[in-house]
Amino acid sequence: MQEHEWSEQVEEVLNRLPEGTWTSYGELAELVGTGPRQVARFLAQGYGVANAFRVLRSNGTVSDGFRWSNPTYPDVHDALRCAGIRLSTNRVADSAQRLDAEELRELLKPDFEAHS
Repeated sequence: MQEHEWSEQVEEVLNRLPEGTWTSYGELAELVGTGPRQVARFLAQGYGVANAFRVLRSNGTVSDGFRWSNPTYPDVHDALRCAGIRLSTNRVADSAQRLDAEELRELLKPDFEAHS
């Protein structure tokens, strides 16, 4: 699948990411049928994808390569806490708040399907 075919799905699911949750590059990649590096590269391009900072490595840590597109933005760990993500003293996100590919798939269902 080409990037333009799956990038809209990534954007849509991140727009619908409930407060207090996070996901990983691998879970997003599984959802859209590509690799985690491709997802990371897409998010790093700085298109201003909502909630991109809530996409973490599978172990719950911020990617070493994470950079805000605007350098005046707050520390990413502070932003995660403000979004309701619980972080350990080692700055690892609470795994209980992680959404897997199946849970992300549910977010993409139309409202009438999700509530039936």
